Formats: sequence, structure tokens, C-alpha cells
Amino acid sequence: MGVDLNDPNAWREALGRRIGAAYAANPRVASVLVAGSVSRGYADRDSDIELMIGWTEPPSEEERREIVAPFAADLNLLPFDDAWQCWQEDFFVGRSAADEPSSGVLVEAVGQLTSVIDRRLADVVERHDPDLDRQTTVHALLHGIPLKGDALIGAWRARASTYPRELAVAMVNRYGQIDYFADWKRFLARGNNLLLIHERFTQVERQLLLVLQAINGQYHYKFKWLDHVIAELAIAPPELGARLRGVQTADVPAAAEALRVLVEEAYDLVEAHLPEIDVNRLREIFRWERHPWDSPPPKRFPSLD
Repeated sequence: MGVDLNDPNAWREALGRRIGAAYAANPRVASVLVAGSVSRGYADRDSDIELMIGWTEPPSEEERREIVAPFAADLNLLPFDDAWQCWQEDFFVGRSAADEPSSGVLVEAVGQLTSVIDRRLADVVERHDPDLDRQTTVHALLHGIPLKGDALIGAWRARASTYPRELAVAMVNRYGQIDYFADWKRFLARGNNLLLIHERFTQVERQLLLVLQAINGQYHYKFKWLDHVIAELAIAPPELGARLRGVQTADVPAAAEALRVLVEEAYDLVEAHLPEIDVNRLREIFRWERHPWDSPPPKRFPSLD
């Protein structure tokens, strides 16, 4: 049966498999996965195609270029990234017009040594590192479509199959503390500073989602598809998606109150499912409010004369 060319996910997966096969043909490539929204089955017309490549040895620029040359209309061959310990080939397949560069389907092929992938996996599942980038690697390993290295990928998946309770605790300790929430009142009083108000509310919503992912034993991946992320949260405040959207659209005091209630409900869930967390401390920090001073301190303090 042919590929449904009207299904944006189906033809992206088929194209990803073809490009992945070109990587898999290299003898120094040990593993290849199609990752991202394509592997999860809900890519749309704006989605790129993500590939995760495991190298046994560092590739040369020449072989990286040769692998993608048959597909790439426009290629950006990124140098080795020391911080991420990866190589990346960004390229476009096709063009919407012959004279319009960088207008086709974007492919992002991220390559790492298998030893680096193994170490990042161990950081998360064995050393319980709450770093979000490392968790996206683990999520890709679990949910990607394997094209090469079934045994190796299977071993990685076995190690990550149970979300460690210690990681959930580390996540909540890292992201569950919400400081200075009441500052929205100051920002509102200082000329209706919506920039900082919405920035703060958005940050709190992100922290709330990270805490809920931890409670649910879900390795983090980016919130590009928020409805899908929320649908995976069996343990969550009711009507979470609608309430989060409401925070972004309500007037500021109503949004603040809606968000306050959501955070308190999330803390209730932490208390119920991770009792080793000091939730009383988290509540105290979240509820704290700095009081304004309309006059100088009492006279027992040094004179201001």
C-alpha cells in the first residue's frame, strides 16, 4: 500500500525513513530513529522531520555531507557542539519554488556518539538528573521509530522503561518552588506592565506542567503540542488545558487567581503522590507576599534626618 500523500504525518514518516536509511548504510552508524512529532503520529503541515543518529566514532564533514546530498536542496552543516556533544545537519528537502531557498521540508538530523547517548540516559535514569534536555533524549529513545540498532535501542529502552521515583522528587525539588508569585500586583500597579506579568504567569504554568509530568512519571519533552502533553497526564487538576488557556486570556487579577488555585491543586497532588517532598515549604514560599512601605521604618532604626 502506498503512502497517503494527503496525510502530513504519513509522508513525513516515509521521507524520514528514506533519509534515515541513508544514515543507516554508514557502517559507523549504530542507531537511527525518527523522532519528534512524526514518531508520535501527529505531525502537521508545519512540522519538520527529526532524526536521532548514534555514531560509534566521530563522523567527518565529508561523510555527513555525502549522506544527505541526495536529499538536501539547502544544507546547513553545523559544527560539533561542545555543550550538546552533537553534530547536526539541518537541510531542506525540495523547494516551494525553484528560486526560493530554504522553503522545503526541514529535516534536523542530530548525531551523537552512542557513548554520549548512553551517558545522558544514565544521567537521567540512574543519577536522577532533572535536566530537561537530557530528558528529551530519553523521551526520543522511548518514543522514536527505530530504523537501525534494534538491540541497542531495545537495551536503552529497557533501562528507561520505569520512570525513577528519585527523578520525580528531583524534578519537583527543582521546578516546584515558585517564588514571588504576588509580584504580579506590583507589575500591575507600575503602569499595567503586561510584559512582565504574562512572562511570570507563563513561567509558573511551565513549572506547573513540569511538576505534573514528574508526578505522572512522564519524561519531559517540549511543550510544542500542549494538548497532547496534557492528555498524557492521568494525574492532574481537572480541565487543566482549558484552565491554562484561561490564564492567558483573562484579565490580570482573574488570571492570577486561576493560576493560584491551579498551583495549590498541584501541590495537593504532590502531597498525595510524593509525600517525601516538603510541600508546606513550597506553599509557604508560593504564598509569601512582600508588603509595601508607605512611610519610613519605626524610630528605633537609624534616623533618616
